[in-house]
Amino acid sequence: MINDMTRELYDLRAKTVDLTAFVVNDEEDLYAHESQIVITRVGSKTLLLVMYMRNQTLTTEWELSGHAILKVFELTTKKLLKTFDLFYPGLSADLTMPADEIINVPRMYVTGATLKCFCPNESTLYERDIDISGIDPTVWTAGNLVVTEMYMKDSGGNTVLADVTSTNIQTHLKYVLGDDYAGYANMMPLFRNMNIAKSGINWYTVLEFSGEKSRILSSKCISHHTLK
Repeated sequence: MINDMTRELYDLRAKTVDLTAFVVNDEEDLYAHESQIVITRVGSKTLLLVMYMRNQTLTTEWELSGHAILKVFELTTKKLLKTFDLFYPGLSADLTMPADEIINVPRMYVTGATLKCFCPNESTLYERDIDISGIDPTVWTAGNLVVTEMYMKDSGGNTVLADVTSTNIQTHLKYVLGDDYAGYANMMPLFRNMNIAKSGINWYTVLEFSGEKSRILSSKCISHHTLK
């Protein structure tokens, strides 16, 4: 009876374990987390896109060397086709990310022939676009760094297209919720949810407003982003 049960477990393992698993990040003393996987079809190729945070374990090292990495693989062969170093403190790509603010939670979304990549630092949500219309990922290039914009309320209650910063979101929450609770201040805006809903040129997702890096009480709000 025990032998039968053991054999049954091994049979189940053989059916469920993916023996083609492979290592995405194997650089010495570097660690990957907050990862996201997207599988998309580009021309005749099916691609596996992997985005993750790469950093050391200590906070001081994280602040100095944290990077948001995107790797593009051919799905069936797992061959690495391209690596992008998309976001890091001090990055200058037309706009410059502050060198003294850590980054966290990179995310990506495919819309049409564009791969939209996002990453926040402690106060601002940034994005870079990659044109993925070409069938050869080795020649893809990342566009300039920009601050993400979303429709929010200003202090007078007007709906305006504003930069996604902790300051502007605090103003939005103050008007919408009718108070200026201190816990809304100095929080990091980010996309952690990977699901989106689309309507015309607009897409909708959850914007999280988190104090996980600013040591302040976490909170969340739901808003939307309009593609430009």
